[in-house]
Amino acid sequence: MKTCKPLINTVFGPVNLRRIAIAGIFVASFFQGEAQNVDNIKKTTKVLSSPAYFGRGYEHQGDFLAAQYIEKEYKTIGLEKLQNQYLQPFTFLINTFPDTLELSVDGKKLIPGKDYVLRKSAFDTTVTFKILYFSNSDLQSFKRVEEFEKMNLSDKILVFDFDFLNENFKTYDTVYKRMFSLPVAGMINLTTHPLRSYAMHSLKVRKRFSCDANKNTFDTTATTLSLKVHTKYLKDYATNNVVGMIKGKKFPNKYIVIGGHYDHLGVMGQNVIFPGADDNASGIGTMLELARYFKKNQPDYSLIFVAFSAEEAGLLGATHFVKNCPVPIADIRFMLNLDMVGFGATGIDVFNGTNEPALMDKMNEIVKLKKLDIKLVSKENINQSDHFPFTEKKIPALFVTTGVKDSPWYHSVDDTYSSVTFDKIEPLMQLLIEMIKG
Repeated sequence: MKTCKPLINTVFGPVNLRRIAIAGIFVASFFQGEAQNVDNIKKTTKVLSSPAYFGRGYEHQGDFLAAQYIEKEYKTIGLEKLQNQYLQPFTFLINTFPDTLELSVDGKKLIPGKDYVLRKSAFDTTVTFKILYFSNSDLQSFKRVEEFEKMNLSDKILVFDFDFLNENFKTYDTVYKRMFSLPVAGMINLTTHPLRSYAMHSLKVRKRFSCDANKNTFDTTATTLSLKVHTKYLKDYATNNVVGMIKGKKFPNKYIVIGGHYDHLGVMGQNVIFPGADDNASGIGTMLELARYFKKNQPDYSLIFVAFSAEEAGLLGATHFVKNCPVPIADIRFMLNLDMVGFGATGIDVFNGTNEPALMDKMNEIVKLKKLDIKLVSKENINQSDHFPFTEKKIPALFVTTGVKDSPWYHSVDDTYSSVTFDKIEPLMQLLIEMIKG
């Protein structure tokens, strides 16, 4: 594609894709070759977060390229197919930013990804708006809102301090609700926090755009904002879960599911990639390494490995898998979801652990018995990762993650391979292996 070359060179510098090494050597016993196995996880993380995969999103079929990579790894490892293929296809709706994206304030172009992130609910447009400011004092009274409610706001955008709003929402929520109801063309949310994107915003195209902007670089004396964006709404975008299996030697008709999502946030125009190294190339790397280990060390129970697509769009891949499960739901012993496992210095969170005390007790027992250098934190269930559709079907499931707390670049352009520390990947692998064995 014509957009590939400028996209890669602009963001990451010249890239020689032939130099991207894919792990090919496996030491049979994890405990005899920990360093090599960790290297495999790191290599997979590096490959999938590289520019060649376009952020594993839906522009330039980045998700399809990632699925091809995972499918090839399944074949190399020797995983069995379910339903005669590795790919489990489904379709969904998604809005994309495949090429043009420019935002200027009083004629000065801002840097996408660094100065702003345009939410993917934006409409296709080329237009200049007048800027209206909502100061922090305005956010504390109805006076400014009442003035704006009497105005024609169809060509106006509203700029306000998003950090202040979040800190004081409960105190001034009535003012905020009226502000958000103003019929403006768009809103600029100023923040000092890392600029983050969310694929959930792209499920629908909104009548007004929303943009998160860097408070330190946005000129709050400016009077006009110009936006040029080309969006493409895909009504039946085709994607795939990638599914493979290792047969159990004692209980071949009883299953443990090990999964994690491979999709991420894709690109934003020609010059911005969301690499998604921790989220969730790290989880896929770990899952593939578990598959390598158990292919050499046949488990008692059959293992189903699932790389889910469209997690970022609302757990769509996991939901599809559960609704179209290739094995009887009642025969699944439990599910382990690996999503963001590239850090861990402050502990490993186990969501739904409080609801699955037997599984949680087993994990803690392994940590103690093997003297693993990790701290497990049992937490309530949440609906923010791919274990959740399993729990909705009453399948025991744990969401294992090093979490957002240790990943400052979550959902940002800086979630790169070089930013991931892999603090606890070795003891985490040992824990997961023993958990699956048990």
